[in-house]
Amino acid sequence: NDIIDKRKARLETEKDKNDDPKFVKSLIELHEKYLGVIKTDFAGHSLFQKALKDAFVEIVNKNVGQYTNAELMSTFCDRVLKSGGGKLSEGGGG
Repeated sequence: NDIIDKRKARLETEKDKNDDPKFVKSLIELHEKYLGVIKTDFAGHSLFQKALKDAFVEIVNKNVGQYTNAELMSTFCDRVLKSGGGKLSEGGGG
């Protein structure tokens, strides 16, 4: 996955920390993109939705660096909620 590869490359030059909003936003954007494809091109068919879910479970369970992807997502969500739940593109810093 390109997003995972970019995180790996970034960690070669940067210290890993339990806060990577750029990575989490990339995952969210990727999910939204393919969910849109399923809704428009496949009429939201449940088989395609399940395939998308299974693919993202695989991505979330694949860890890169010291922190799990689930921890990174949890930190991101915590930050969004603490900031009042603003738009994802504006909240969470960068």
